[in-house]
Amino acid sequence: MCREDATYIGGERLSVRWRISRVTLDQLQAMEVSVLWYTEGKGDEDLNVHHFLRWDESQIRRSGLTDQQSLTCELPSTPLSYHGRLITVRWCARLRLFLTNGREVVTEKPFHLVTPDIAKSRRQEVALDSIESESDATQFDSDSLDSEIEVESVNESAVSSSTASDPAAS
Repeated sequence: MCREDATYIGGERLSVRWRISRVTLDQLQAMEVSVLWYTEGKGDEDLNVHHFLRWDESQIRRSGLTDQQSLTCELPSTPLSYHGRLITVRWCARLRLFLTNGREVVTEKPFHLVTPDIAKSRRQEVALDSIESESDATQFDSDSLDSEIEVESVNESAVSSSTASDPAAS
């Protein structure tokens, strides 16, 4: 994760990068990557996919399995991440692999979508914590995939005005 506090603000551009290893092309039927939110708690659980890309086997072969892949999207301003007694709203980047043997492997990298004030407060807390202890940023690693998902905020001026597109269209 690019930010130690995993905190992002609505309206920012989010860049998700991933790489897959320990799974061969022959084992992989399809791959999906998405940015989504879901609820947990009392009552019905909701899930809403904010941004989604799917690659079939031929697209995966063209793009290179072990090469770093990415997508970029603009985050919405709501719903904000929330942790309450009755309900929790969580945001994450999700990588889902569909294997030829029928198995699915899913890995997620959670992050928090917050207001600018909360982001500023959280980042100040992380800065103070890092001064007190020399801890490394958490690396995401799935034992079953040996894959990485890295999520970062992208400065608006550093990104072209186009949004991520389906790799098949390239």
